[in-house]
Amino acid sequence: MNALSHSFIVTGMAVLILMALHVKAEPVADPVQVTQATGSATDLEKEKREAERAAQREADRLRREAELNNVWSSLSTEEKAQMVRLFQGLRELPREESKTITDGINQFMRLPPDMREAARNNYKVWMSLTPQQRDEARNEYRRLKREFETEWKRNNPDTEPPAYPFRLDREGKVIPPARR
Repeated sequence: MNALSHSFIVTGMAVLILMALHVKAEPVADPVQVTQATGSATDLEKEKREAERAAQREADRLRREAELNNVWSSLSTEEKAQMVRLFQGLRELPREESKTITDGINQFMRLPPDMREAARNNYKVWMSLTPQQRDEARNEYRRLKREFETEWKRNNPDTEPPAYPFRLDREGKVIPPARR
């Protein structure tokens, strides 16, 4: 596993741990006390269902926590230190920026494995380009995106065009979807 994909996995785990840390257990109501307080059998059934849902949420939280603990224990000391630095950095950012970053990580983690791999490869290619090549790739992407949107609007005047997908070849040239 290369360092970049390992970094994405570690970052994804960081998001999962962050989400687990923000989940709070809800107290479970005692049905007997609820019935004594309200005196209604319907209320008892309602409270019992709510207690069951709360117990299920707690069980789910504990399951996620156990999964995260397993992942955490499998990380090296260096990876754990990287995760701690990541969380500290996220906490220091303004809420909007932190949300943007975590939303992007969550979006990446929801991608199917083949699309995550394509994104990693895109990133590798992008990082290997010179600033001039990056500018050329940006301009080419913008041109192809405009063409795509124009064609879409001509064929589908009542709907907005979808996000324009693209990929870079090894030289940093944009590969339009039709050429893949």
